[in-house]
Amino acid sequence: MELAAVEYPAYFQALTEERTIAAHDAHIDPRTKEFSQFYLSPLGITSIGGT
Repeated sequence: MELAAVEYPAYFQALTEERTIAAHDAHIDPRTKEFSQFYLSPLGITSIGGT
């Protein structure tokens, strides 16, 4: 899967400010909620962890 910065601006902006993104609830986290409908929900993903 390829992600376009124009489609997910909050996520890519967050990556310019932070090396990793850890979202306890990825569906409401402002950095990752753009993925909710088309990526997170269909795959049953609820959180995203960073290293």
